[in-house]
Amino acid sequence: MKIISIKPHLVHAWIPEAHRFECAAGYRLARQMCLVEVITDEGITGYGSCSDQYDLDVLATIINKVLQPEFIGRDPFQTEKMWDTLYYGTLMRSLGHRSVGMAAMSGIDIALWDIKAKALGVPLYQLFGGAAQDSVRPYASSIPWHVDQRVGVETAQRLASDGYSAMKIKVGDDPDREFRLVEAIREALPNMDILVDADMAFRTDTAVRTVREMEPFGIFWFEEPISIDDIEGHVRISQITDVRIASGKNLYTRFPFRDLLSAQGIQVANADVARAGGFTEVRKIAAMAASFNAWWCPHASGDIITTVANLHLAVASSNAPVIEWDINHNPLMTQLAPEALRRQEGNILPPEGPGLGIELDMDYVEAHPYNGEPAISLGMRPV
Repeated sequence: MKIISIKPHLVHAWIPEAHRFECAAGYRLARQMCLVEVITDEGITGYGSCSDQYDLDVLATIINKVLQPEFIGRDPFQTEKMWDTLYYGTLMRSLGHRSVGMAAMSGIDIALWDIKAKALGVPLYQLFGGAAQDSVRPYASSIPWHVDQRVGVETAQRLASDGYSAMKIKVGDDPDREFRLVEAIREALPNMDILVDADMAFRTDTAVRTVREMEPFGIFWFEEPISIDDIEGHVRISQITDVRIASGKNLYTRFPFRDLLSAQGIQVANADVARAGGFTEVRKIAAMAASFNAWWCPHASGDIITTVANLHLAVASSNAPVIEWDINHNPLMTQLAPEALRRQEGNILPPEGPGLGIELDMDYVEAHPYNGEPAISLGMRPV
């Protein structure tokens, strides 16, 4: 079997104004994705995604002009060889070893594993050692930071009624107001697991104060409290609290995770299969986290392929107790593959069909082309 073509499909879906939301990462205007299609000479096609925060024209250029020529004619089963060849060759030489180039590589890598599992007639998680757990508990992501206490509590209660036992709250704008929101939700729902996510909005001193104040509420984890570049700051925060510190949705490859884990700066690695290097690399990150007795709980929002890809690896992992589940307005989750996933007693079951195990609506893809508009405004500076 040989790869004969790689096609990026750029998709854009506006968010109605009433459903737009804001966090420290910016103001969300639309949902976008780069859907990667890898075609083989035996008629088996694989699909991947490059997560959701990159300029789509840049992704398409990287895939079409830089990466595709390196993959044409190769055996899609040789994922490890191709990953190393591309990472230590073209990526480092032409694009750098992080960010958008690695995201493009991630989308292709997911599609290659999709091809392998389809060729073998098994769901993807079987290629990763089979199911270590039958299903994964989702956490509802996320309540934005601008909601008042009444709306926040009502939203949390609705989520509990829908079967969620864990939820995330975005923080980073006004620590005092956000403290009161967390306090109100904890009072209303004493058994709900509450995660908070600052999207790197805080400086270390503010993060230390915030996590100390929220610690009595039994916070499940505190995600991206400060810049991902500040390893010493993560260590300082981890040393003053029993709350798990999580980070990694904006990290790429195993190497920065090694540094944070070995420094004991985080207890939860949020590496995203559709961003941090595909299955080939994130399998290593998940295993490395386990060697530090840490969790790998993937960032998995954006689109249904990103979510399903991370779900397959989470099912096959013994240290992935929860997975992110986007609850905000997102047609790339609800309309791109509407029959994709099943829930059982609140948990998410993996698809059982070959490969990713989902049927994409390519008519939806064609009807929602990228128009050059941004999906998200600029984010906030640390406070």
